Amino acid sequence: MRDSIKNSKKETGQALIIVTIVMLLAGLLIPPLMQMTAAGERGAHVRENRMLELYAADAGIQNTLYQIKEKIEDIEDITFTTPLELESPVMNDSDVQLTVENIWLPGNVSIRYATVPDGATDISGDVKMIGMIGNQTLEACSDDFEEGDFTGGEGWTNNSWTTTGSAASDNGYLEFTNADGNATRETSLELFEEPRLRFSARVDELEVGDTAQCLVSTDGIAWDVIETWTNTNNTAVYQNFDIDLSAYGGEPNFQIKFAADMATAPQTILLSDDFESGLGNWNTDWDLVASQSFSSPTSVECSRTDNDLTTLDLDTSGYTSLNISFKYRIDDIDDNDNVRVQYYNGTSYVDAADVGAANGEIGDDDEDTWLTYNDTVTNAQFLNITDFRLNIEGSSIDIGENLWVDDVNIAAISAPIFHVDDLEIMEENVPCYQLEIAYINNEIDNVFMDSLGIWLPPGVEIINPPSS
Repeated sequence: MRDSIKNSKKETGQALIIVTIVMLLAGLLIPPLMQMTAAGERGAHVRENRMLELYAADAGIQNTLYQIKEKIEDIEDITFTTPLELESPVMNDSDVQLTVENIWLPGNVSIRYATVPDGATDISGDVKMIGMIGNQTLEACSDDFEEGDFTGGEGWTNNSWTTTGSAASDNGYLEFTNADGNATRETSLELFEEPRLRFSARVDELEVGDTAQCLVSTDGIAWDVIETWTNTNNTAVYQNFDIDLSAYGGEPNFQIKFAADMATAPQTILLSDDFESGLGNWNTDWDLVASQSFSSPTSVECSRTDNDLTTLDLDTSGYTSLNISFKYRIDDIDDNDNVRVQYYNGTSYVDAADVGAANGEIGDDDEDTWLTYNDTVTNAQFLNITDFRLNIEGSSIDIGENLWVDDVNIAAISAPIFHVDDLEIMEENVPCYQLEIAYINNEIDNVFMDSLGIWLPPGVEIINPPSS
């Protein structure tokens, strides 16, 4: 029994020693560990702040470039002695001060045909640059004709194409159909040495003697033909063209013209109806009447209980356009009656007013007199189908209101066409400095970044590109 008590006391003494050692070690290790943790947390916070400020600075540069490119209308008035005023945004909860310093940069580039602007300061030796000299594609002008009114595109001297004859752009491309016409526009190639003209074009149904051309001029008087299409080029498929305009580099008043010289194609009559033979060409509940007519004893009338006047299916396969015309007369009909002309595309009826018809909605017209509806349809959804239909919607006509229609004619044309799309004048491989980062100050409150893209105009000779 005594031996057991002795052993227990001995073991109790050992445990006390071990606990004391552990506590001493903990007292030595825990404070520095806590200090390291706190330092790590502070370091992470510092790094996070630096990262946020760096991103804010980078975003500020992009914002500056955006303002210079898109928002500053008087950029041409800025000189080397005039500060550039910019809007300073808030990014990452930090105020970002945007400044642009006018620098004549770099000092080791020879400008053959230019002098240093007044007030310019060469500080290229003081700015540390990380970047390289590369090549860039520069655009003089372009137009994809999506505006539909000849005013689209970028880089043009004048606001719109000057057009004559059959020139149109309603369908998202420049087009000439079944008649002569031209379209002309001007741009400047003053800062371009080896510009190229690129576009896509197609012709179809050109007859012997029909031509389409692309011409260029430096004065609008003397024109050079740079591409010609004839009946041997009929493919109805767009072809891409890439034309060297180096001979016109440096010209400040460069003009381009697309011209069509095409004879009018004969028409094929799909429907001609004066309603003297009844309603055999129609699906309708309108009535044949003799009370009103334009050129013959009868016409068709829509009154309160009637709905649509619809042709039977018409085959438009192989044709490039349709001409739709008829005579109509209204009595007490207004815009609210929703009387309208529609075309069927094989799937659904489309309001003619929505596809360019000038008078596709009937109502706000002169009353009690015969009027003319006339529309040339070139929209592809109504061509090359076997079930095209003309529909006149009259189901909303009320009591005391009337609509009469007479002399309906639908003619199809296999007309010569000339289409142009996706036009641009540009120059590739133009020397350009791309300087992504100029300098960074490591102090948290002062992070600076510069992102510069400097276009070297024609005549610039790169003597000794900077390496750092």
